[in-house]
Amino acid sequence: MDLAQGLQPGGQSGRDRHLAAYLEEPRPGPRTIAEGVTLDVAAAVANDPIAFLTMGWEDATDAARQDAFRTAILLARADV
Repeated sequence: MDLAQGLQPGGQSGRDRHLAAYLEEPRPGPRTIAEGVTLDVAAAVANDPIAFLTMGWEDATDAARQDAFRTAILLARADV
């Protein structure tokens, strides 16, 4: 999966898959987010104050979580 495809409008299935995997097991450590690209998603979320608060907020909507997650990943530096 192409990172841009998974994180841009119209590529929601990839983004949703990464978000679901993170929510299911929010462990630290590298995850493959695209072919040849790894990212510590937990660190990306922890380093973005809005994403960190949104993910922990019980009343956050799915859309708010998706947007916060997407922003945290886009602002992070991936290992290529």
